[in-house]
Amino acid sequence: MGVAFRRSRRVIILAAGSLLLGASAQVQPPKWHAGPVRFVVPSLP
Repeated sequence: MGVAFRRSRRVIILAAGSLLLGASAQVQPPKWHAGPVRFVVPSLP
């Protein structure tokens, strides 16, 4: 039961992460190709 809970938890985290990445990519598509650091922190000057 613990393994199943951990697995489902990982799936939920991956799903949430992919949703966040998708939303951010839709908001600022060019930043995706600029590199992971700039993508994670697009508000940097």
